[in-house]
Amino acid sequence: MGAAFAAQASTLDLTAGGSGSIGVATFSTNTQQPTGTGVIDPFVQLGGPNPAVKQGYNTIFNNVYDNTAPDNWNHAIRVGNIGFINLGTEEAPVMVMRFLLDINQTGDNPLLTLDEVQLFVSTSPNQSIEPTLNTFDQLGLANSALVYQMDADPNDNAVLMNYNLNSGSGSGDIYMDIPLSAFELVFAQIGATTATEKNNAYIYLYSRMGEGEPNNDGFEEWAAFTGSRLTDDDCPPGSTDPDCVTPPQEIPEPASIAILGAGLLGMAIARRRRGLM
Repeated sequence: MGAAFAAQASTLDLTAGGSGSIGVATFSTNTQQPTGTGVIDPFVQLGGPNPAVKQGYNTIFNNVYDNTAPDNWNHAIRVGNIGFINLGTEEAPVMVMRFLLDINQTGDNPLLTLDEVQLFVSTSPNQSIEPTLNTFDQLGLANSALVYQMDADPNDNAVLMNYNLNSGSGSGDIYMDIPLSAFELVFAQIGATTATEKNNAYIYLYSRMGEGEPNNDGFEEWAAFTGSRLTDDDCPPGSTDPDCVTPPQEIPEPASIAILGAGLLGMAIARRRRGLM
């Protein structure tokens, strides 16, 4: 006998700040790191004619879903370009890839839901498929492996965000931390077994917003914090070899964190700017 199961809806409410987990991902409110185009260099920007529901992923092909941004704000990016930061200690490291989401809403109607996130690694950059996605559907990118999905069957999850917690599009809104262990589980699916192959894998970040609380203003964009690349071998004393293991990078104070820029191969230095965008 078969049984039909209804989707279980669960919403992580960050409208008053705080943090929480959905699956292996941790979402937390950003109250310190300034953002905004020109302060960060996003690699995903969802624009369009301000639809109530926005969706898209990073590719240089315009008009794929709600991707209308220039290539410097919407483009391919590799695992090694982002890297992993340590939220723990040197003795007990907690390595994550940290993303930053900046949203735009009107001040009188500031709530917005993040309704789906899918994170992939792939050997093929800048794909342009645009399938119709229902709850629990996956994007279906070529030569890829799924690292994380927010709406993991049978749980229809969401994050509720509050634009008014921060001072406009110059302040940023939430962090999303994905543990290194989630990547290590799927690298082999795309044939990435060495550190070099893993670092060269492309990251795709798909997101959908506005199904619960609709979008009403501007664009939404994702950036990432730079951290340590993956490595294979232990470093001998005094080694400067970039491909050997070095102690994990501990997360610095927010004011000194470099935000990963569009197409950069190293660190992009985040410049604070005054006023709101």
